[in-house]
Amino acid sequence: MQQSDGTVSNAENLPFNHVTYAVQVATAHGIDVQPCLQAAGLEVAVRTNSLREVSRKAYYSFIESVVDCSKIPSFGLAVGKNFGVADYGVLGYAFISSRTLGEALRTFLRFQQIVGSDGGFREELRVEGDEAIIQVHSSQLRTELFRFEVEEAIGQWSVSGVEPQGGKKLEFSKVHFSFAAPSYAKLLKEQLGCPLYFEQPANEIYFPRKLLGESFTMANQITAEICAQQCEALLKNMETQSGLVDKVRRLIISRPGEAPIPDDIASQLNISNRTLRRRLNEEGTSFKHIHNDVRMGTAQEYLRQTDLSIQEIAFLVGYSEVSNFHRAFKNWSSLTPGECR
Repeated sequence: MQQSDGTVSNAENLPFNHVTYAVQVATAHGIDVQPCLQAAGLEVAVRTNSLREVSRKAYYSFIESVVDCSKIPSFGLAVGKNFGVADYGVLGYAFISSRTLGEALRTFLRFQQIVGSDGGFREELRVEGDEAIIQVHSSQLRTELFRFEVEEAIGQWSVSGVEPQGGKKLEFSKVHFSFAAPSYAKLLKEQLGCPLYFEQPANEIYFPRKLLGESFTMANQITAEICAQQCEALLKNMETQSGLVDKVRRLIISRPGEAPIPDDIASQLNISNRTLRRRLNEEGTSFKHIHNDVRMGTAQEYLRQTDLSIQEIAFLVGYSEVSNFHRAFKNWSSLTPGECR
């Protein structure tokens, strides 16, 4: 089945390996995936090996079809565990060539867009005391898809720990999930080999901070620098090729807590406000629509990842009246803030 070089040309796409591994897992569980592939418009691509990347929308349409016709326990985790270093292309080689795990993680997260992270999904690293934490952010609305995306990401990290010198591997000390414990929680615990905590404020992987300083057996500074330069070039090319809508969205996201002003955004894009309006109209949208989409997406993340009250979230995304926020969120997602949470 089709394999890709692990990178994408558009941040809203995923490498086709995601489809490949999901098909393999579903087929191993006795699922006839052909109707699901057809429903998502992917059957021809799988049969002819004609795609190297797939839109996130088509991928999750396929996953949703599989979920609706089956109950594969820890489906997302099983898909994620199929990934290896080669599935991340040049970024994977930059990872394993790094001097330490800490450098490897920072390099990976710096360039994560080239392997399919977008505004709705991303990962970040932070350190608290003796613990290092990888947090997984997902904006999937449907509970089953949200759980799948989080599980898939954690499954990928669970097999990504290249063995450092001294034989110490990246092992989780615990994992937090923001969703309720599924029926297969015991299986998840067995597969991840660490304590699991559900209904937490965020989806997070914990491991000892000291592992960040462990040296990799395959460390090679020259290789790491060359790969990082290639990643930088791919990222710049992606940013160049992205449409105006994507550029506007990213500029708004980069200024959290600020009320975006069209004139300021246009200035950063080196165009006039009038040109900005005209070109967005040509792409079938408007600055107001993009801004609303960004802040509703931000609100959704607050609802899923924090214990902030709905009133506090409404204020954070720019609503002085919670009733107006409630109405706007319902129009955007077809769910009330409470139902989303």
